[in-house]
Amino acid sequence: MRKLLAVTTIFIILLSSCASVPEPGKLSFQDRQRILEVAQKYIGIPYRWGGQDFWWEENPGVDCSGYIINVYKEAIAPSGLALPFDDSTVAVIYSTFSEATDTPLPGDLMFFSDGESDVPSHIGIVAYIEDGKVWFYDASSRPDTGYVLLRSYPVTEEKILGYGQMTVVKNFSKAFLLS
Repeated sequence: MRKLLAVTTIFIILLSSCASVPEPGKLSFQDRQRILEVAQKYIGIPYRWGGQDFWWEENPGVDCSGYIINVYKEAIAPSGLALPFDDSTVAVIYSTFSEATDTPLPGDLMFFSDGESDVPSHIGIVAYIEDGKVWFYDASSRPDTGYVLLRSYPVTEEKILGYGQMTVVKNFSKAFLLS
């Protein structure tokens, strides 16, 4: 009887843990919600080229890719997910660590170019699309902004290169610690 109870308990635990983990490479609704909450939390952090520092530094600063990486790491960790890299550039995230989408959802990536090439030079996080505008969070290097902020562009803006869904993986170190 004890053996049957133990096997049943293990089966239920395994079943429930599988149900809460989204398909590899896909974000759940809750993950997307957390991405937006974390993105919002860091509004006002100054832009600093090459920066990836948030609250733990005396003088925090982030660049666009550092902002994205840290937001994603913090937001997806509760789901037992991780990024398949520690640090990356916008171009590498675009070409290697995201999957293009024509129907961006909140929490997806938004890639920008200088308007003259197909090489991404900037990245943001889609917040929502409304009334012909896409609202997004980013760490802007523009002199008139220079901070993490929420802003918008018309969906027809030439600088918008495209949208992508970030590649995420099961965090095996966390899964190992939980088992």
